[in-house]
Amino acid sequence: LYLTAQVEQACVSSATLDLASALIDVDEVSLDGGRVHLALGEDTVATPDSGEEAAKWLIKVSEANVANVDYSMTMLPIIESLHAHVGDAMVCGAIVDMTRSHIGVESVAVDSVSARYFTPREVVGYEDAEANEANEADSGQWTIEVAKVQLHNSDAVYAMAEYEPGEGLDLDYLNATNISFAVDSFFNRGSEIRVP
Repeated sequence: LYLTAQVEQACVSSATLDLASALIDVDEVSLDGGRVHLALGEDTVATPDSGEEAAKWLIKVSEANVANVDYSMTMLPIIESLHAHVGDAMVCGAIVDMTRSHIGVESVAVDSVSARYFTPREVVGYEDAEANEANEADSGQWTIEVAKVQLHNSDAVYAMAEYEPGEGLDLDYLNATNISFAVDSFFNRGSEIRVP
């Protein structure tokens, strides 16, 4: 895991940190301008055995606003590169419960996202994918539930890296523009995704 973040402007209001209860409660947070990069791969760092269980934090955020942020990510062998520019986004009623490995959100509204997702030219085989799904069931995967999701005025490319699209519909290179949609609920756990 390698994470870097450069933030131009951030503001937090009415925040409470309770170390005894492992609670962070934030009324409002805003971020304007920045770059975030996440590189995920096989973890080669040994986990120290201190004999103590890590704190199970509960993090509550009433409202979070994000504007003009670039996010990039790699996660080989699944994601060659992912890049998204978020023009404007608002998250309301978010609760991160580390005890239950659960993220619950009342609403997410995003406007003007431009995303590019490229898969490697050589992908994980079918047998490996089945094994990965079996491992996910036993690995304490996080659950994400969002009551309402809205996306407006966005575009996206999903393609194989260094691939030249052919004529007509080419499933190895999908490009969509003017994307807008709203869903009443969203669920994600491991590789499982559910929408109404």
